[in-house]
Amino acid sequence: MVLIDDVVVGLAAAVTTASLVVLAVLLAKYRSLVKEATKSSDLAKNVWDSMNSRLAVQDTRIIDLMARVEVYSVRKGPALPPSQATIPPTRDVTRQMSRPEAQMSQSMSQPATSVTRSGTTTKDTDADILRALAEGPKTSNQIRAIIGLSREHTGRLMKQLFTRGLVVRNDQNKPYLYEVTEAGRRYLANSA
Repeated sequence: MVLIDDVVVGLAAAVTTASLVVLAVLLAKYRSLVKEATKSSDLAKNVWDSMNSRLAVQDTRIIDLMARVEVYSVRKGPALPPSQATIPPTRDVTRQMSRPEAQMSQSMSQPATSVTRSGTTTKDTDADILRALAEGPKTSNQIRAIIGLSREHTGRLMKQLFTRGLVVRNDQNKPYLYEVTEAGRRYLANSA
């Protein structure tokens, strides 16, 4: 019986030793797999970061090119002549338009003069703009094409006409859509 007990104990010791060896091998294999997975995820993260930085650079370049194209198109003028330019459907441009009455009456008393390309002062530019707007709402680009002045100058003129209460603009969309007011119609009738 002692011999059987020694065999069983020896067998149990051999099975335990074999199990420990197998566990040690599996643990070493698991550690190497974890190292490879970590290495792969680090590599994937580096590739992702590199692509993100390259895409950010490309986005910046695209935005810069879009700005340049817009500046170029503004300098070249509208694509269609003003008579063929499309106007968005008529909207209620009087909505969300507000001006203090004091500012309007003060600006109405100011002289209506404008400077043309040649540098001469004329009241006709305001009348030309108001006549064009009397035909229907227009954007500043359409007005610029009609009066033949720069975008900046046209913008200043439209701001002055707006401040004086002669035109209203739809502030909800850009570019602004301008329309002549009753005060503008009276001014136009008085200047004729």
